[in-house]
Amino acid sequence: MTNLEKIDKDLNDSKFYELCSIMGKKWILLILISIYSDIHTFSGIMKAIPKINTSILTKRLKELVDKWFITKTKKSEYHLSEQWKELMEWLKSLRERVIETGRDKKVEKYRKIS
Repeated sequence: MTNLEKIDKDLNDSKFYELCSIMGKKWILLILISIYSDIHTFSGIMKAIPKINTSILTKRLKELVDKWFITKTKKSEYHLSEQWKELMEWLKSLRERVIETGRDKKVEKYRKIS
């Protein structure tokens, strides 16, 4: 087995690979950011991400609940799991670093993340 094959096998067998495959799906990160920004309802997320369609949002929310990224309450509200709150804090600091360095001028419209 070559080194590349070993790395590929290790990644495929890991939780990290699972994380990357989920995070790489369209809309996932924006959904998580919306929930992190205190938008907890389906309709609120739809308003926050106007280009997403209802069937995709339904599918993505189910995936996130199934993988324990978020929880769904009896009132059908969505909340980040504790480990994802930590990840979102890391993403927030990364975003701030991008703003500080002036590398992304388009990021201003996403300043709502706080």
